[in-house]
Amino acid sequence: MNLKKYSVALLLITLLLAGSIVYGKDAVQLTMESAIELGLKQNQSVIDAKRNLEDARQSLLEKEGDPTTLIVALTQARNNLSYAQAQYNYVMLQVTQTVRSNYLSVLEAQNQLNLAKKQLEVANENLKAVKTRRTLGNATDADVLQAENNVISAQNAVVSAEANLKSATDKLLLSIGMDTSTSVVLAEPTFKEVKIDIEALKKQAQNNLPTVVQAKNSYELAKLQYELANNEYTPQSQIRSAQLALASAQDSLKQVLDNLDLSINTAYQNVLNVLNQVKLQEKNLALARKNLETDNARLKVGTITKLQLMSTESALISAENSYKSSVYNYLKALDALSLAVGVKVF
Repeated sequence: MNLKKYSVALLLITLLLAGSIVYGKDAVQLTMESAIELGLKQNQSVIDAKRNLEDARQSLLEKEGDPTTLIVALTQARNNLSYAQAQYNYVMLQVTQTVRSNYLSVLEAQNQLNLAKKQLEVANENLKAVKTRRTLGNATDADVLQAENNVISAQNAVVSAEANLKSATDKLLLSIGMDTSTSVVLAEPTFKEVKIDIEALKKQAQNNLPTVVQAKNSYELAKLQYELANNEYTPQSQIRSAQLALASAQDSLKQVLDNLDLSINTAYQNVLNVLNQVKLQEKNLALARKNLETDNARLKVGTITKLQLMSTESALISAENSYKSSVYNYLKALDALSLAVGVKVF
């Protein structure tokens, strides 16, 4: 067993003891949080970014401890550390987004499989009903053939949904360092609206987003180099070059900040839009539940058939899936906002 797999195995044991991962008789039970923790632990990009951060920190310590270090070299070392820190944090956000997206894709695929299986039940029941009507002379051979085709189509949908679930599960397992032969059961995330101070996030982004940190560092270094050059002992050509470099760095920083504002506003608006969808789907789900309650009562008094009730049950599963999908999309939108500002927003 290599070091990477050994580390993942140790983390699995630690999480098991902590209760984040539960090993049942046949499957590993994961929460979204434990899956993300596993992903962060074994991801090579995170490992590399952490190594770069430690190297930048050590380099700064060496520069600060060396009395011969000049101000430009010291400033560059400090800039390297601030950028490495921002890059490390950003990679952590990227991996978190990837694992969460993979996790939610598995749940989405599972939901679609449940719906496909219910629709197959309805199609089979409908076929029985059509055959009965055909026996009584109240349906044609074409009606029977159509009902049989509907069953075949529903069977194909189940097979396709099962394949999609397997593919999504394999992708998740690979992203968290687990073998694709592992059987897992995923906990459903609960919906909780996140309160967002967008202006505060914009300010945080200027100190945390790698592109902004890099642009600010470049500007500060160019400013320092111009200040050091702007004296009577420096040739005018060098002063002009330093001045041009400063102006260029200032323009680049302004462009980055302008783009930052736009990207944050776009990501934030998407969060609001998706949140509205969650609230809408929540109402649709309540209506579907009410419809099922009504049809159960109607079936008891004989005003609808079992087939009609099964269709209502299928509609409820569809409404549940739509609600869950809206919650998944909300979580994904929050991750996208986190990446836009360079800090976790939930």
